[in-house]
Amino acid sequence: AHPWTMLVSGQNAAEHLVLASQHGIPARTLPSWRLEASPLRLALFPFRMFQACWTARRVLRELGCGAVLGMGSFAAIPGCLAARTLGLPLFLHEGNCRPGRANRLLARTARAMAISLPLESGTRLPCACVHTGLPLRQAIVEAAAAPPPSRAELCQEFGLNPDRLTLLVFGGSQGAQAINRLVLRTLQSLPDGATLKSRLQLIHLTGQDDNAELVQGYREAGIPACVKARDQRIDRAYLLADLTLCRS
Repeated sequence: AHPWTMLVSGQNAAEHLVLASQHGIPARTLPSWRLEASPLRLALFPFRMFQACWTARRVLRELGCGAVLGMGSFAAIPGCLAARTLGLPLFLHEGNCRPGRANRLLARTARAMAISLPLESGTRLPCACVHTGLPLRQAIVEAAAAPPPSRAELCQEFGLNPDRLTLLVFGGSQGAQAINRLVLRTLQSLPDGATLKSRLQLIHLTGQDDNAELVQGYREAGIPACVKARDQRIDRAYLLADLTLCRS
């Protein structure tokens, strides 16, 4: 039996199930609910969260888990809370220098948190923190060490022009919306005839499924762009990019 079982939830659960299957890792889905501003959804949230935690508790018992590792975000909360009700050791991983709300909440009952970066000055957590760095996909490690493919081949994959400079933009979990808005405002402020417009193209991984506004913004600015919610082969995007705009 595989020593790990991946518990997936949230809007990308289907993609994660496919990835787990490709790597031979057993996976199960769990319900999760984001806290939203709608009055009706706020009223329903406690009941939905209780149901999600109860389902997660049942799944963890069926699997006979010995410990749970939470990777942050609202999607991890039901499984992590269920682990604590079962007395299972809970460990967390935080990819940001400023822990997100989910990990700040869960840190109260965690054994330890693995951190990718030194935490922001003044940040105090009620659990032990171990600086482990951020796990990288093997494809990224291999791409960095191997001779790169031709620029023409990479541009063909993304539908871009090999003669233009390529800017890769992505924001990750906490920074996606802010960076998306910043890029759109910047594009709209470029004057017609600007040299940059004739030299630049973008790969923009937005972290959101509704990208119509950004696509329209690029079209109006006259700048070629490959706009996607996400890309499982981000190693290819790294290889093509001349510069990356992202969140540290």
